[in-house]
Amino acid sequence: MYVVVDANAQEFAVPDRDGAFVMSVPPGEYTIKTFFDGKPVGKAIEGLRVSEHGAEIREPLPLGGDAR
Repeated sequence: MYVVVDANAQEFAVPDRDGAFVMSVPPGEYTIKTFFDGKPVGKAIEGLRVSEHGAEIREPLPLGGDAR
């Protein structure tokens, strides 16, 4: 599985064994999308605001499908 901030962005992350991931992006508003086996899975998280201090997603990303 991998996580993409936006289809137009060059930043992505591969989660660790616990599902945690880190990205370095400038402050702004982002959409988080998850992919499994090259296909989008789950629901995107839209409007994630990243400040100069960063942002943290506390809830698990809703994946659904075969992604575990």
